[in-house]
Amino acid sequence: MLTLDNSLFKNVTKSLDSFYPLVNLVNSRDVLLAQDLKPYFSDGIIDDILDLQHIYLESGKVRSCGNPSFVHSLRCLIWAKALGCDHLCSKVSLYHDYVEDFGKSFSTYSSLMKTVPEEITTQINFLTNKYRVLINSLDFSSGLSGIAKQLSDISSNPILEVSASHLLSSLSDITGDVKDFFLLRSYEFYLQDLVSYVDSTKDESVILAKFFDRLDNTLTELPGKFDTIVKLYDKNTLLLKTSKDYVFSSKNPLLKLLYILLYVRSMDQATALRHRYAHIASVRGDFYGRQYLKLCHALDLEGHKLASYFKVANKLFEDPIVIDFIEKEFDLIIS
Repeated sequence: MLTLDNSLFKNVTKSLDSFYPLVNLVNSRDVLLAQDLKPYFSDGIIDDILDLQHIYLESGKVRSCGNPSFVHSLRCLIWAKALGCDHLCSKVSLYHDYVEDFGKSFSTYSSLMKTVPEEITTQINFLTNKYRVLINSLDFSSGLSGIAKQLSDISSNPILEVSASHLLSSLSDITGDVKDFFLLRSYEFYLQDLVSYVDSTKDESVILAKFFDRLDNTLTELPGKFDTIVKLYDKNTLLLKTSKDYVFSSKNPLLKLLYILLYVRSMDQATALRHRYAHIASVRGDFYGRQYLKLCHALDLEGHKLASYFKVANKLFEDPIVIDFIEKEFDLIIS
């Protein structure tokens, strides 16, 4: 049976360790040079790394932990490279957040997509969550018929076609406030579009990059704002939910392993946080402690949602192709 044992995780992440000097350079605000990258990457992708690094440096964007935003793109690329993904998947992993990080309007989406390497524009379009910008552009005062007309017009834009069409098709399911309904389900709609693309094309570079993205966010971001913590695990649960049928059907042992890792690390960290808040509540008394008990309750809810995917992760963990992959690639014996 699958457990929260750390041995598998530690053996997998050993593959990342040799790349740490690059991550350390970026986090220390140093600029990566071609000579720094040559021991790790081919010339083709080195140019992409340097180009993207320059764009992020000019923007001054930083993560909630204070590190430059580019380090997340670099770490996702490192996951792909360290775990043996091909050139296409590596490139998609590097660029996965680029358009979303800088695209704040329809016009910027179009201009940014023109700067994405041509061979990965379709993949990056599906990895870019455009729903919030799209939803915020709508005039909700015009009623359902007016919203339908707006979405129909927007769907003629090839970059926004899938997202607009998805919102249009969901109008018949709406209960309550339309905007709230759209916003509440926007991340799930985005993941459904992504998985549908993968299922129809069998282009697994997109879903592998998404798992690298969620794993890196989970392992590096424990933000101070509690609602951000909850949102992090909620997104992971939605990815586990939306992708499970495809992951089961896939013949790719790495994809199955990434599903297992995301489940295990999410459960492990959510449980650890819950215990920490419970301890704080116990030593601060009623006056200050009760607020932490409320946080425990919220984490309990997230934990219950995550736990519903235990059987899925465990079944994947028992798959012979996953066992063979782990034993060959990470020198572990799965009993």
